[in-house]
Amino acid sequence: GKLDLGDFNWSAAISDEMIEVIDITIEDTTRAARLPLHHRDPFDRMIIAQALNRNATVVTSDEVFRAYGVEILMG
Repeated sequence: GKLDLGDFNWSAAISDEMIEVIDITIEDTTRAARLPLHHRDPFDRMIIAQALNRNATVVTSDEVFRAYGVEILMG
């Protein structure tokens, strides 16, 4: 299902939790476009590309992310 956040205040949450917002770069879009089609969700593919480009860990419960060799923390 889709996540419904209602009136969730993103600005406050980002500030309170010291979350870093990552911009999408040309390198991210290029990498996402070149990924094999193990996963067809374009948003998830962008998350995977960004994680690969930054050597970052992704928190997910989606096992398909493993097919890309990205480090994951099962959520």
